[in-house]
Amino acid sequence: MKGVLGWVKGHIVIFVMVVLMLVMLPTAYIISMRMNAGITKRQSQAYNDEKQKISRAAKVTYTLPRISSTESEASLSESRAPNDHVTNWYVEQRRLREAQIAEVAGAAIAFNRDDHQPLVANFPPPPRANDRDNRFAARAVAEAITGGRAGNQSAYALLFERMGAGEPPSREEVARSIDEYQDRELDAMTSQSATGNVTTAQRDQLAQRLVDRRLAEYRRGAEVVSFYGSPSVLYDLAEGVGSPRSMGSRGSRASAVSTIPSVMPDNPPSLTEAYMWQWDFWVVEDLLRAVVRANADATGDPLPASAAVVKRVESIRLDPYPMPKAADASSGESADPFSMGGGGMKGFPGAMGTGSESGAPQVTLTGRKSGDGPYDLRHATMTVVVSSARLPKFLSVIKATNLMTVTDLDVEEVDVWQDLARGYFYGEEHVVRATIRIESVWLREWTKQYMPQEVRTALGIPDDPRPAGGGSNTGGNANDEG
Repeated sequence: MKGVLGWVKGHIVIFVMVVLMLVMLPTAYIISMRMNAGITKRQSQAYNDEKQKISRAAKVTYTLPRISSTESEASLSESRAPNDHVTNWYVEQRRLREAQIAEVAGAAIAFNRDDHQPLVANFPPPPRANDRDNRFAARAVAEAITGGRAGNQSAYALLFERMGAGEPPSREEVARSIDEYQDRELDAMTSQSATGNVTTAQRDQLAQRLVDRRLAEYRRGAEVVSFYGSPSVLYDLAEGVGSPRSMGSRGSRASAVSTIPSVMPDNPPSLTEAYMWQWDFWVVEDLLRAVVRANADATGDPLPASAAVVKRVESIRLDPYPMPKAADASSGESADPFSMGGGGMKGFPGAMGTGSESGAPQVTLTGRKSGDGPYDLRHATMTVVVSSARLPKFLSVIKATNLMTVTDLDVEEVDVWQDLARGYFYGEEHVVRATIRIESVWLREWTKQYMPQEVRTALGIPDDPRPAGGGSNTGGNANDEG
């Protein structure tokens, strides 16, 4: 043992080298195996990546945009090997379809907008207008809607007049005409009688002629109007809705039936209220335009009420639009129930925007959701006396007049003799009273330019992009030249 140790001490360098060689051989083997595994993994990953690239290049998916609800995504997509001719064909088809979509969208916007015009030229004011200009613009709308305090004709009075509506002759007018006719007939009978007296038979004949005369007056009244109706159908005057006493300081704030003011409010309305009054006017305008179209003959000329499809408009009720508060627009919280003049009324049947306690927009019977994207919804209930045989024509005309859908219809009998006693002559055909529920779509692409900034903010509509050159943004005000 001492000899071995002596040899090791005498040959220490050789001994150390031998030991190191024996230790490094397995260590080098382990390290080389690990390095080999890493290299193999990296090379395999690179190979797979290249393989996937080659596979993807061998097959591409071509897709086209939908232009009809009947088209499925599967029918508009195709996976195949790339081909220049196929690629060019899909590029051209996509261009044609996008052009068709743009054309249809433009036609829909033009159809929805039609000839709707703002009631006053200075509304809405620019986004950064001062308080005085804002009050002036809102007050101008209120004066247009109500006729102002001077008793001028309101926008609704002018609208009904323009649509050919009117009321039957008043009892006083008919009575005066009948009395004059009776006096003339009695004078003629007396002058022709040898005794100067009128016989019983002559009095009976005169009584019948007076009945015929009264009916002739009613017929004459039905010949000078296209349908019976006036702005009074917008208010429930029997219950005080629309009367000055029920309006409060805002003109219609106490009314849960209609958002339309009938008298000038005592206090200046807000810009939001003014915009809603203008919007209400457009809704009513579309409903009356549908009546006018239904009552036109083959040449487009209006028929008299006695021969018209719609004989009389008895009432029009607009559901209040619950405008969200500007601060809560992003959270979806609903508005103050009376912030829109007519009231938001959470859970109001058919009301838009806040039909649930969560404040989320409520999907309507048509599957639409107000404020869900590029449009808003308004709902109205219209009661008319209409020809029973031609009622389907009127329903068809409603949807052809604008983006309106009939969602409910109730029909009941009409006491024509009772109405005739009040001067309403409906002609010879059978009539019914139809209560029609209507949902209308309003595209924001054109309505937003008439929205004040506070309405845009509440609805979450972004500002229009600034024009090239750094011009100021007017918030979509078409009437402002700045």
